[in-house]
Amino acid sequence: MRLLFGLLGVCLLIAAGVLAHQRAAFVKTASFAVGTAIKSKFGSAHPDIRFTTRTGQIVTFPQGGAVRVTGVQHIRVIYDPAKPEETACVDRPGAVYFSSIMLAVIGSFMLAVLVLPALFVKR
Repeated sequence: MRLLFGLLGVCLLIAAGVLAHQRAAFVKTASFAVGTAIKSKFGSAHPDIRFTTRTGQIVTFPQGGAVRVTGVQHIRVIYDPAKPEETACVDRPGAVYFSSIMLAVIGSFMLAVLVLPALFVKR
């Protein structure tokens, strides 16, 4: 069972690294805009963001829980010009890398289940 947790932990850490690399590449090529955070029915941790692309298209998207806003705020948004509705994200590390961070944390704990008992075994 411990070996399975360790293997899953390694897989999650690899996935976290790959995802972080992909997000970093996205940030390097993304377009930027200033959006307006609008109150959402889901609370201040899940605001709706509205922005206008360089081509004049108005896009509104729900931001996940890694960003907290109070009231109406102007906030920097990154997006892929080819598909802004699908790729828009608030330009903050917590919002951009949230999935990578969570995979790394969970993977680290799972790997610890394998490694830590071996460190404390009396020989």
